[in-house]
Amino acid sequence: MKIPMIAGAAALALGAGLLAADALETPTASAQGGAAAGFSVSPQQLLINQRVSIAAVRRANEALERLDLLEPRVDALENRAPAGAVAGATGPQGPQGEQGPQGEQGEQGPPGPVGPVGPAGAQGEQGEQGPPGPAGPEGPAGAQGEQGEQGPPGPAGPEGPAGAQGEQGEQGPPGPAGPEGPPGPQGPPGIIDPHTDGPYPGETQLADVLGDGRENSTAKWVNDGTMQTSWVRCGAGRVAIAGGFGVATGSVAYDDVNVVMSAPAYIDPETDEIRSETDAASVAVDLDGGDWAFVANGWLVRGFYAGTGDIVVRPFVTCATVNAPGLD
Repeated sequence: MKIPMIAGAAALALGAGLLAADALETPTASAQGGAAAGFSVSPQQLLINQRVSIAAVRRANEALERLDLLEPRVDALENRAPAGAVAGATGPQGPQGEQGPQGEQGEQGPPGPVGPVGPAGAQGEQGEQGPPGPAGPEGPAGAQGEQGEQGPPGPAGPEGPAGAQGEQGEQGPPGPAGPEGPPGPQGPPGIIDPHTDGPYPGETQLADVLGDGRENSTAKWVNDGTMQTSWVRCGAGRVAIAGGFGVATGSVAYDDVNVVMSAPAYIDPETDEIRSETDAASVAVDLDGGDWAFVANGWLVRGFYAGTGDIVVRPFVTCATVNAPGLD
């Protein structure tokens, strides 16, 4: 019964494939003008033909499976005893046939349910200390502990560098006066050997008489509309401490002399320049901690003459050796 059924299924599949091929070739053969030598099929048509053949074979296999299910029933019908027949005794069991070849391995089934947890095994030996893991993040600060007792003072550290100079503080109140000290030794005289000179400019010259650095101007005063000058200088190393002026005895027209300045002056010993007027800073000295002033070494008289002819105006200077700071 199986052979006719299998042949029928194969013939059915082959027929379906030829039918599909014939359906595909007819348009192409017509397009070629009925050529007797075969036909051509495009790749798309071949793909369709292949799919149709595969579908036909699948259907044939399904038919065979269904026939296998019907085969036992057909065999039972063929071997059924006719009506009125009596079944004979059962014959002896035949020998066991040879074992057929092993079939192909089936697909893996789904995993079974998880079994119960087994009992815990015996405690193993402790392993070696592993390397330290990375440090974890810093935890939050704990609560403030109670104040502990003060410990003993530690050793003194090295002296640090001096700090910056602080600002000047305010003047404090004066302290009480201390006891009077004993008198100091006698100091040297402040003014030594004072003397006064009053030359006659235009008539006498101190430098010609003394030669110790004392000198005076040499011009008389005249009426030419300009300021007139008379001066006198102390000797070397001496200081002018006073001075003045006067008109020479025998001169006339006292009322015609108009003096506008009579003052101490510094007169250059080399050039006779009145440097207390032209360059006072160059001859100034610090007399008392910031009290700058020039030290006079002569006397200067300036003014005008309104009379006729000329007149002698005498400068006077008192010079001395002075012991004072800045005058050494």
